[in-house]
Amino acid sequence: MDFNEKLIAALEADIAANRLILPTLPEIALAVRRTAERPDVSFSEIAAVIARDPGLSARLLKVANSAVMRGNRPIEDIRGAVQRLGLRLVRSLVNSLAIIQSFSFGGEPMRRRLKAISDHSIDVAALSHAIAAESTRLSPDQALLAGLVHDIGKLPLLRRAEGLGPGKPLNRELCVRTHPWLGAKVLEAWKFSPELVAVAAEHEDLMRYSASVDYVDVVIAANLLAYRGSECDPYAAIALQDVPAIRKLGLTDGLTAAHRQRYAAALAMLEVDGPERD
Repeated sequence: MDFNEKLIAALEADIAANRLILPTLPEIALAVRRTAERPDVSFSEIAAVIARDPGLSARLLKVANSAVMRGNRPIEDIRGAVQRLGLRLVRSLVNSLAIIQSFSFGGEPMRRRLKAISDHSIDVAALSHAIAAESTRLSPDQALLAGLVHDIGKLPLLRRAEGLGPGKPLNRELCVRTHPWLGAKVLEAWKFSPELVAVAAEHEDLMRYSASVDYVDVVIAANLLAYRGSECDPYAAIALQDVPAIRKLGLTDGLTAAHRQRYAAALAMLEVDGPERD
């Protein structure tokens, strides 16, 4: 039995024995969620929770004062930032920024692998935000979060692989086959919505068809577009017109100038630099 077969056997045994270790959603994201779910919640109460995390507070202030938000006056406090951004965007950003921080464990080789996954997830999140805004009636903020968590199943997969054989390479086909259902388990454990669980579970099904455009379609398209120009990933060679999600979204010719503008703005919200998009 080779390493990849041992990994699958170990995962199946963990699930059967109910001992599969899943990553936990960072506490700040849980605290904001709990507070925001109250029907009578105020901007001040949300701001007080966010203020517990200085790094997150600084990031939200930067977003609130960015050119994307086009405010008439500078925002200097967290309450003002929450009011300008709105609860939906604040929740999405808090989840997104907290999840980005969770992509870190193990030694230096593992951290490099996780950094690559994190960078790709951020790229897909920004593309998903742009596609939802320009090509659908879906929420761009929810699409951003969907793009960020689409590969979340790779975290428990890599953690289990590291436990079996530190530094061992993973077979790409095994990873593609395994991380979607692991991702669905993670998001179910985090009590994310069924539509986001579906994104984790179904985004690798390129021939998937649904009657109406949904977040899975958006992330399938964003995931493929993120690989355009890559010299080593098989997804770069897939003809866009052959993918149902791409056709439904009208993206067979790639992104428009408006898509690219929104993509750049979303990357700015996440405070990263990204590649140019055709």
